[in-house]
Amino acid sequence: MRRLLIMGDKNMNDLSCCCGECCKNNGEIILSPYNIFRIAKHLGRNMEYVIAKYCRVNEGEYSSFPVVNLVPNLRGNCPFFRKIGCLLHEFSAIDDVIESTDFTKIWNDAITEISPDLKLYTGKKQRVAWISVYTMLYAECDLNNLFLPQFTEKLSRLKDCLDFMKNGGYEEMMEWSIFENVEK
Repeated sequence: MRRLLIMGDKNMNDLSCCCGECCKNNGEIILSPYNIFRIAKHLGRNMEYVIAKYCRVNEGEYSSFPVVNLVPNLRGNCPFFRKIGCLLHEFSAIDDVIESTDFTKIWNDAITEISPDLKLYTGKKQRVAWISVYTMLYAECDLNNLFLPQFTEKLSRLKDCLDFMKNGGYEEMMEWSIFENVEK
């Protein structure tokens, strides 16, 4: 199985380059939940606001995972890139670097582990599995607390949810309010 690294070489976790080249004419800047958390914290907004205002969400071609991209501005650049550089580079802190390193491993392992589960399903069941992943991993976090403990708890709940679905819990899951807009 191909190991899909959704974040890539130059991503929002790697704030060291500051060259701006990856920010120009690039409609494929992919964000992890941690990236979105950090942007939300920096902007003083919640994660749902950041996704709704600055991103688009698609299904990963190989992973079937939710992939969140920054939507380029009218010039084709990252919406946070200005002539003076990135508006977000300044918010790196040592806690972020440590948490980022730990998160990257957990995130890549999660993608590798969960992607096969997402490929088990088609139609409505696939949609329910996908919504579960998106909601649990990209859903709101408390911006006043560290991200990683919140994320690992949500990841554990997601794995339980997918196991429940694999073991016949799909019909019961369809009654959960999160799936009210999925056709039954």
